[in-house]
Amino acid sequence: MAVDYGTNVEETNETKVVETNGANVVESNEAKVGEIKIGISLKESFILTKSNLIQRAVIFGITIYMIYKHMQNQDPDDVINNFLVKNIWFPLFLVNLVLTLCVLYYGFALTQTSLRFLYIDVFYVNVFSQLVRIFFSVYMLVIIFVQHTYFVSDKHMLVSFDRSYIIIAALIFSYILIDSLLVIAFVASIYFR
Repeated sequence: MAVDYGTNVEETNETKVVETNGANVVESNEAKVGEIKIGISLKESFILTKSNLIQRAVIFGITIYMIYKHMQNQDPDDVINNFLVKNIWFPLFLVNLVLTLCVLYYGFALTQTSLRFLYIDVFYVNVFSQLVRIFFSVYMLVIIFVQHTYFVSDKHMLVSFDRSYIIIAALIFSYILIDSLLVIAFVASIYFR
């Protein structure tokens, strides 16, 4: 038998009205601003990760297209496209695959009812994905700033890359590098608080 201490509770689908000794308090079942919602549906999880998944799909499309285009007409004399596929498009494809798996784990963690999965995502999976972004950004900055000149021996020709727009790519990868470092520093400050 339950003992009633003067509390009447009326619940509707969206709100809960609690009457305690004459004072009515309305509580909402919806999460308040800044609260983490866990145990959401797969559809809601997809909505939260949709922009990141679309970004990853576009990068997959570009990398697969560039690799496929190169495989269709492989020319050993085309030094520039061989270099781009082996040193930029294929590594970008692999990095994008790892980052996509990290985003999918985040979506999975949101559908679970335990905070343990979000804890793993924030402190392990997120830090791992930021480290992947840091290493890839450093790799790309090295690729950008190192002069690449190839000598094609059978044609006695020296091939060099056009470096006219190199500053734009360097700015983008520098931003990614700094952003990832800041995210790791923020997460580490929370973890080691």
